[in-house]
Amino acid sequence: MDFSLTDEQASLADMVNRLFEQEHDPQTRRKLAADVNFVPATIWPKMAELGLLGLFVPEALGGLAGTELHDSAAATHLVAKSVGRHLVAEPFISTAVVAASLIAEVGSPQLQASFLPGLAEGRVRIAVAAGPWTEGEQATAPKAVPRSDGAYRLEGQTSAIDANNAQWLVVPAWVQAAGGLALCLISADGPGAIVQRGRTLDGTEVVRIELQGVAVPGEQIIAQPEHGGGAWRRALHRGIAALMAEAVGAMERLLEMTVDYMKTRKQFGRPLAEFQALRHYLADMRTAVEQATSLSLAATAASLEPDAATAAQTISAAKYMIGRLSRLVAEQSVQVHAGIGMTEELSVGHYFRRLIAIDATWGNAQQHLDRYALRMG
Repeated sequence: MDFSLTDEQASLADMVNRLFEQEHDPQTRRKLAADVNFVPATIWPKMAELGLLGLFVPEALGGLAGTELHDSAAATHLVAKSVGRHLVAEPFISTAVVAASLIAEVGSPQLQASFLPGLAEGRVRIAVAAGPWTEGEQATAPKAVPRSDGAYRLEGQTSAIDANNAQWLVVPAWVQAAGGLALCLISADGPGAIVQRGRTLDGTEVVRIELQGVAVPGEQIIAQPEHGGGAWRRALHRGIAALMAEAVGAMERLLEMTVDYMKTRKQFGRPLAEFQALRHYLADMRTAVEQATSLSLAATAASLEPDAATAAQTISAAKYMIGRLSRLVAEQSVQVHAGIGMTEELSVGHYFRRLIAIDATWGNAQQHLDRYALRMG
């Protein structure tokens, strides 16, 4: 797979970085983590203007999928990487990658026409509820009970991250009679859905949802059980690949901050950069960033594989290794910065927390190692 950027993609990368540098408040994550009631200024409409929300939306519906910009999937990788670099607190991956690609892949033409143009324009926000990210976890999913009119009734509990102002939720639910997952689209504030909101350690919004007989009419069923499981795993693979790119962006920024700090901070009259032991820290960090970059590209390539089972091995290997490498970079950066590294005022600690949160999303490093080993066995 060719990951070299076309002129259009290079231009997009430049525009994305300029947008985040000029419009995104770098202290947003700190404020989100400190105050559950804090409402950040959103740059979502400006992301929509640049086409960032339509990377998986067909061109006929106002998106960029199928255009020259989207051919190599590098666009999604570079945007996610910039999101990590700038600690952007918008739900790009859950909404514009997982939800959008899922509806575009298996949603009916009517469903696509109803939701994808608004999503690409930033008017419609669709969060993704947690679902089984690997085979054999159907017991953790809510239950979908078929009704005589072709609809489903949802029962059970689930949760969703990055549900910032989302009007809709994608809910994977287990249909016992069919032995598969149905992918349902429900209103976030509709009858029967009891929502409790909170924040994770890095300020990301998380909601817990109690489903008490939520009705899902036929036109809001994204995929039936015969296709739902494979489509769900492919969408999660795209999301995990984007998360890995986000992690690389955060790791690169931590490395840059650490290098700058070592050049300017002095101890015993000498810059920290002159101390051999600390230079070893930098060498380890640089090596980890290079490894993580290669792994994230491999994950992006695997996420395009139509057979989810074939892609799972590469995706899990990347998630496991980047989870370990990102923790190494974050811990080394904090070590170099010493006590101030974890203070609220310095960004280092917020990058640390974001990397921990990324590792915990859709299976942590240890869980993906277990998944990898199971497939190897």
